[in-house]
Amino acid sequence: MKLALKQCQQKLAILWLVGSAALFVLVFLQTTLGHFGSNASAAWGWLLPSILPTASLVVTALFKTSDAEGKIVERFLFRLAFLISLFYLVTVVLVLMLQPLTSTAPADALAHSHVYLGPFQGLVASCFGAFFGQTESHAGS
Repeated sequence: MKLALKQCQQKLAILWLVGSAALFVLVFLQTTLGHFGSNASAAWGWLLPSILPTASLVVTALFKTSDAEGKIVERFLFRLAFLISLFYLVTVVLVLMLQPLTSTAPADALAHSHVYLGPFQGLVASCFGAFFGQTESHAGS
């Protein structure tokens, strides 16, 4: 089944922008309240590369495909991109929320999460590449 590209892009943009904003607010509150102590810059150095590349990709795709009216995409690829994005953003939130339950220092726990978040983010980007790379005109369906 095919879906309208513009609507799919808008849903991905909302997910990434709302998710990124929520993570930004969470880290802002944690750093303001002293959770990271003198390592506040490490928290921001962890968060921004974890969300900005993909959020920027989504926003860029919105503008790059401003002619999205009339284009369609496979529903499966959209759902895959959406669900893997959602799972990634939830994982990033969990890294922040579960850290206080560990004996690891806050900045160290964030640094260790790059072991799995880096490849995970690459998988998200690959899904986006497949999703944005397979658009076709509505007339061609």
